[in-house]
Amino acid sequence: GDGGLALAAAAAGAAAAHAGPETIIFSGGTVLPVDDAFSEAEALAIRGDRILGAGRLADIRRLAGPGAQEVDLDGRTLLPGFIEPHMHFALLAGFGHWPDIGARNHATVDGALAALKTHADRARPGEWIMARQFDPSLQAGPDALTVAELDRISDSNPVFVLNASVHLAYVNSRALEAAGINAETPDPVGGEYVRGPDGRPNGTIKGGAAHLPVLACNPALKDRDLMEVGLRVCGDANAVGVTTFCDQATGGLGARDELALYRRMAESGRLTARMRPSLFNDAGPAWDELGVACGDGDSLVRLTGWKIVADGSNQGYTGLQREPYFRTGRNGMAYIPQDRLVQAVSQRAAQGWQVTALDISAKRLKLLEENLSSEELRHKLAFQREMYDD
Repeated sequence: GDGGLALAAAAAGAAAAHAGPETIIFSGGTVLPVDDAFSEAEALAIRGDRILGAGRLADIRRLAGPGAQEVDLDGRTLLPGFIEPHMHFALLAGFGHWPDIGARNHATVDGALAALKTHADRARPGEWIMARQFDPSLQAGPDALTVAELDRISDSNPVFVLNASVHLAYVNSRALEAAGINAETPDPVGGEYVRGPDGRPNGTIKGGAAHLPVLACNPALKDRDLMEVGLRVCGDANAVGVTTFCDQATGGLGARDELALYRRMAESGRLTARMRPSLFNDAGPAWDELGVACGDGDSLVRLTGWKIVADGSNQGYTGLQREPYFRTGRNGMAYIPQDRLVQAVSQRAAQGWQVTALDISAKRLKLLEENLSSEELRHKLAFQREMYDD
């Protein structure tokens, strides 16, 4: 089945037809089917991409039939693959090769900037200098990067640094110029170009609605073979036991393109992980034009949910809060106005989508409870940040 092992009864007299070379028996360790009783079995047999059964070794050998290959687990444990419940596949495939200047590698902002400068010094003229995972909430130093810091990294090449939350980005003057962003540029709905006293954008960009258009100006993004990289992402995940990806916000980089990518991966015959996309609400018109519905797809790629990002991230003080953040005097920002949030939640739930509402403040929790009532669908709140007694 889709979620794990499908156990078959290993009846003593039920000999299978002659087993081809694709039939494999695993034994010599602990087999955990993860059934309701959380039982243990001696052996498990598979044929192709299907599980024949789990149980006593003698029964499984009869079930598999003659000619089955046998693999000795050598005391190891065999269990169902892990499900990654919240990830961003296209972002990982597209941006995972960028230098990681985050807290795992650099304890301070100065250390992160020094590493970024090293990469910049190796860049070709005009090449965009990209980095990811920057997180000033964990790295000692200023709360944000601006053109003051990033123009020192390079005053000739565009610089783009993605916050670990993916809700914020930091760019230099060249990147702002490439995107045509200046003092007269209005903030998009659900985004903000932070500005200096003179009204000019200072390089800190809040919200995907504001920073993704800047990112799209990098011509090198179009050169990456996302299918081959995506297949390698699956292989890396398989190596640590992950066999299913719940991709949250499919379509953030292009609705038609991302879904086509997942389908090409499946059609290649080399996809080694199940894809379970939740569609990005901001791409709603494109999804409606494509006419997709919850449950579309097959065992490898199946649409399962609808993702609504309601507000920002605490890491950048953009998550919407009832009370102001300490030292900022600001309550965060809403990515989607309240009336549109109600409309989107009600519409997509009525269409049968499992709605995932991300970064929901307590301020809006009651609103969602009133509009997500369903006995059939298990709607979700992701990254709930604050709770009050009322």
